[in-house]
Parts: sequence; structure tokens; C-alpha cells
Amino acid sequence: MIKKVAVGMATAALALSGLTTGTAHAGQASDAIVPLGTCHPVNPVPAAHQARVGHATVQLRYNTTTHCAWGKIINAKKNDKVWVDRTYDNGKTYTHLGATTVKYGSDTHTPAYYDGGGAKMRACAHSGGVTHCTWPWY
Repeated sequence: MIKKVAVGMATAALALSGLTTGTAHAGQASDAIVPLGTCHPVNPVPAAHQARVGHATVQLRYNTTTHCAWGKIINAKKNDKVWVDRTYDNGKTYTHLGATTVKYGSDTHTPAYYDGGGAKMRACAHSGGVTHCTWPWY
């Protein structure tokens, strides 16, 4: 109970301070992106998890300092998609975040999302008619 209250208070403090946008859910961080400079895809640990998706590879990347995660697709083709899922109940329910389409080149990534407060993340992609996600939740 104390942890839930603390997470709720932290979420409220972030929302009130303008650090997040969007709708916060009770006891959870906002579904929105934390602004650039706070949570963005730089200085990741090596790919936390990865999976083969058709002809591409999807990776879940993570920054241990900001507690932010994002999905990256490599060796992709135009119109392939990558997104991240965030769960607070070990995958029973989850939210799709940051769906991003490859418009040119062969690599792209989603925005970075905060995964503190008990959240777990995975990266998913659709490539070559196949959809796969990294496993396990991280």
C-alpha cells in the first residue's frame, strides 16, 4: 500500500510539474513521453532483449539512468513498424506506445518512455508480414 501511494504521489508530482503530458492512471506513470532531456533514446545499455521479425530485428533498448525504454528496429524495410508495450501486471494487460513506421533507411526507433513505478516493457515490430515482440518483459 505504501509503495502504491508513493508511486501515485510521484506520478502526481510529475504531472503537476509539467514533466509529463497525457493522462496518468492511478498508481502508474503517464502513458506520455517524458520530455526530451529527461527521457530520450541515448546512452542505452546494450539491447536488453531482441527478437527476429521477418527480415528485421527488433530490440528493446534501456537507459539505466533515466529508467526509460524504447524499441528499435534494424535491417527493416520501408513501412515496417516498431512500438513498445508497457505493463504493470506482468503482461496480463498492456498499453501500446510509440508506434513508429520506417519511412526511409533501414533502422528507426520509437520515442522513449518511462518505465519506473513497477512497469515492465517489451518492444514489438511488424516486418515481412510477421509480428513479434521481445521476451521476457524487461
